[in-house]
Amino acid sequence: MIAPYYGESKTYTFDQAAAKTLLNKKSSLIKVNCNSAQVLKDLGLGQNTKITSISVGEEIFDYSFDFRNCSMRGNKRNTVWSNKPIKEAAALAIAKEFMSNKYFGKKVFNQYGTPIVIYRNGNNIRPYILKEAASTTAVADDDISLSGVDIDPTDTGDINIEPEYTSFSILFPYTINGTPIYNAYGNRAGVTVEVTADGVTNVNAQLLPFKGAARNAEKLSGDDMVKFVQKGGNNSYRGSEKEVVFKKPQRVLVLFNLWRNNTNELYMSSGIRFASDIKQDQWSAQNYEMIISDYKIGNNNFGW
Repeated sequence: MIAPYYGESKTYTFDQAAAKTLLNKKSSLIKVNCNSAQVLKDLGLGQNTKITSISVGEEIFDYSFDFRNCSMRGNKRNTVWSNKPIKEAAALAIAKEFMSNKYFGKKVFNQYGTPIVIYRNGNNIRPYILKEAASTTAVADDDISLSGVDIDPTDTGDINIEPEYTSFSILFPYTINGTPIYNAYGNRAGVTVEVTADGVTNVNAQLLPFKGAARNAEKLSGDDMVKFVQKGGNNSYRGSEKEVVFKKPQRVLVLFNLWRNNTNELYMSSGIRFASDIKQDQWSAQNYEMIISDYKIGNNNFGW
């Protein structure tokens, strides 16, 4: 490991040699052109490449497909906010069922990995997860402090006390040939499903099926990359820890937007992921990670 770097009062420690080795590998950059004809065909609506957006309904859900930004949003009609509790395992089961039965069942979206819980919302309960089931007697025989307490046989409530929340944000991450796709500002790109005890309330897909158009642009040099990481990259760590120790860097794909010709354009490039064991913040279920595109235009904070 190289000496620590200081960025925005934070220390970023990482393997410079390994990162430069990845950066020296062959790089790629494509402009993302939304394959609207394929999406419409998958939806059973025929092909019409002149359509730039379309809204459709299925049962109790409305979906809006934006072909300019190659994205989709869906919302449950007449949603009433509920604070009924739900556990993580139940929320994951609901999300998986939704993804398999709606427009996502091997139609519009079919390249995503294992779902990830990205946020646990409400009740301010820390995510303490049981490692093993509780004893049916609840009190250990060798516990001198409680062994003399009689157990109430009429109390048939939950034996295992697990955290419950009002809602979960669950991500189905995109992959291409097994390679994960990340946003330039950090975190995996994919389909996000919001789940409550009453079911799925909304869904957001960052990326629809697309075709790529090869592009070229100025790459980061090894020194550029090192200096950029030491400044905090595209998404500097905002938590309370003073030092962030990154693991071995990993090759990933990076999704980013670029404003050109008075319009928003979507691009994807090769890049590097720096992962850590530090939580992003007190609400997130994910660890902090820094994502760096191989190309200068893919790093919004580069040059600042």
